[in-house]
Order: sequence, then structure tokens, then C-alpha cells
Amino acid sequence: GLPAYVVVPHTAPHCKQAAIRSYSATLVPCEPSDTSRAETAAHVIQRTGGVLVHPNQDPAVIAGQGTIALEVLEQAPEVNAVVVPVGGGGMIAGMAVAIKALRPDVKVFAAEPCNADDCYQSKVRGELTPNLHLPDTIADAVKTSIGPNTWPIIRDLVDDVLTVSEDEIK
Repeated sequence: GLPAYVVVPHTAPHCKQAAIRSYSATLVPCEPSDTSRAETAAHVIQRTGGVLVHPNQDPAVIAGQGTIALEVLEQAPEVNAVVVPVGGGGMIAGMAVAIKALRPDVKVFAAEPCNADDCYQSKVRGELTPNLHLPDTIADAVKTSIGPNTWPIIRDLVDDVLTVSEDEIK
């Protein structure tokens, strides 16, 4: 029965917006940038007194994403590598922690579009590096950047980052 406000880029697919509304959440549109999302969320918190549950930097969300890896390891015990899409890094961080804790022999690879390659750039440079250009990809769910909570996990536990072209995504 608690109200939920979900900040979403106005460019998000209509099916995603409809799904958010179907859970009785209030959809709050913003511009499609990390800065706009953060500013809009701060405004919502100030106006409503709400609490931010960050979609990829919140430790509980990262831990929850790790349960995906538990299912992978349970359903495919012979697995020797996992490829995980990366946007903000919450899913790959959670999965990497779980996989490396239970099966350190399993390789964990991140995959992201060439046109939104901040994770790749960060791994190459050895430091958190924001997107060097505005992400321009059809993979709308990964048009965000890894952050300060996910980067150290990715740096230490992800074996490599693979980039894919828009043609490969299609």
C-alpha cells in the first residue's frame, strides 16, 4: 500500500511505461540522461519525503541481482562462462559476486553496446570512466553508466568486457 514513484526517461518503450503503471506506481518522466534521472529523483524525494532505491547502485538491489547467478549455477552446473549485459552494473556486480564466491573457475563477461561502452572504457583505463559520448543504442535498458558501488566489483571480479555493434544487437 505504499506509494511508489518511478523515474523513467521519456524515451523508454511504451510497454515498459505501461508495466510500471500496471503496478500502480506513479511514472515520473525525465530526460534520457543519468544527470536528469538523478535530478528528477532528488526532486521527487524532496516533494514526497520518499526514499531512493537506486536501480543499480543500491547494495540490496545488487545482492538481489546475485540470485540470478544462483539460478544459473543450479540449472546449468556445467557452465564455465557467463555473459551478462551491463548498463548501470547492478546485475553483473551481483552475479559476479555470487559466481566467484561459489565457482571461482567460472568466467564472468560483461557485454555492452559499442555506443555505450563506459564499462569497457573503465576496465581498459583501470578507473571508473563515464561514457565519453551520449549513449546511442537500440538497447535502451543499458543507456546508463556503471557507478561507484558497481565499479569496484566489476573491476575486481569481471574477467573481461565485450562490446557489440548495433548490427550485432539487431
